[in-house]
Amino acid sequence: MQTPKLFISYSWSSPDHEEWVDKLAQELVSVGVDVTLDKWELREGHDIYAFMEQIERDSATTKVIMICDWKYKERADSREKGVGVETQIISRQVYESTNQTKYVAVLSELDDQGQPFLPIYYKGRIYIDLSNEETYSENFKQLVHWVYDKPLKVKPPLGKPPAYILEENPTVLGTEVAARRCKDAIKTGKPYASGALSEYFQTLYQNLERFWIQDIELKEGKTREEIIFNHIEEFLPYRDEALSVFEVMAIYGNSQENAQVLYKFFENLTHYFVPRKPEGGTYSYTDLDFDFYKFITYELVLYAIAIFINHEKFEAASVILNHRYYVETTNSGGRKVALNIAALNQFADSLGKYYQLNDGPRYHSPTGALIKTRLNTQIASIDQLAQADFIAFLIPELTKKTGDYDWINWFPKVAIYYTNRRSPHEIFARAASKSYFDRIKTLFLVENKQDLEPLFTYFKTYPDVLPRVGDWGRLNVFDLSNYEKLATER
Repeated sequence: MQTPKLFISYSWSSPDHEEWVDKLAQELVSVGVDVTLDKWELREGHDIYAFMEQIERDSATTKVIMICDWKYKERADSREKGVGVETQIISRQVYESTNQTKYVAVLSELDDQGQPFLPIYYKGRIYIDLSNEETYSENFKQLVHWVYDKPLKVKPPLGKPPAYILEENPTVLGTEVAARRCKDAIKTGKPYASGALSEYFQTLYQNLERFWIQDIELKEGKTREEIIFNHIEEFLPYRDEALSVFEVMAIYGNSQENAQVLYKFFENLTHYFVPRKPEGGTYSYTDLDFDFYKFITYELVLYAIAIFINHEKFEAASVILNHRYYVETTNSGGRKVALNIAALNQFADSLGKYYQLNDGPRYHSPTGALIKTRLNTQIASIDQLAQADFIAFLIPELTKKTGDYDWINWFPKVAIYYTNRRSPHEIFARAASKSYFDRIKTLFLVENKQDLEPLFTYFKTYPDVLPRVGDWGRLNVFDLSNYEKLATER
């Protein structure tokens, strides 16, 4: 990388200001910038004006910064003294190119109204503000990136249009108004907030019917796997809309009361897991036909748990984790049964088949891989979703009782990628503190660490019950849960 050469134009406003400029010059040199500063370069007998003209004459000078304070602005605008000479050179080049990248104003102070001291010729252009000690470090970094022509924010590579854009007739759910209304009501504490939230979830639930596989899609020659994958992609903006509602629920209002509404929504989604004949749908079906609903339910549940935990609304998360879901299953003969949270976690086999048909990778968990691919990092990280997945795995194991024929287990499709991780998930690391453990114990409906001992003794005695990834690993429950250190510190 070529060493950038930078000229500093400034005013000798005061000894303190000159010292500030000298310090800035030294900091730039320390990060590899060849700085030209008059006090370092000029000696007795040198031509001061010739020195200033090197801004334009010296082709090696790639960058020029103007240190703007009240005196610099005054002298630049009046073309006074050395600053005036430099201004004649700089202003001409700034005016000649609207997209120039050689010159930038650097603020060393603001006026009494908090406005920048900028020369008239530089008005309306972007500057770098080093006048505030609190933001100095971050803005100095911005300056260094500019000197090296390395933008602080890089435009990402152009991706492919999502499936929901390429579809000629994308599925429209019509939930935008209801989502906005319920978020505004929750934020402002309106008495109808809970009702508005119920209305949004009911609208979303009912209109998900539109994602059922239609005869016309099959007649177009598409495979079921392709249709399901495209529907999942089409749903993405509605997923993000739902996540924004979840976050407002967690931040504002009574999150535990709101979680009860969300719990009923998740319970309703399981109606899409069993055979049915929706309007306009096909009479024939395969087990794959329900996979769209199985995938989005699992994804939404993970985000909901992660969001509540991120905002430390553990009681709200516990509602989702520990309530029984009164659902119909494919083998219950039309009879509803009350199941644990694992009722919301069904396998979507079509995803693995879709990747195989399209020569894609062979994932240990196609569902987990797809969730990672479409991660909404503004809402939750993949670590936070894996933590939610891990907690959801533990809950049914904790509540399992002898003779409980309705018991089902939660298979962690995201957390299984953490089989070799040695460090605990965040809330378990924090729960080494007894006071923090006492806060999160509501997630597991336990009173103390001793209530967890039978479960971890079971895992030690029968390690084969732990979820497996391929032939080489199992879920590392002991390290991920920080079990040995839980509640051991004050």
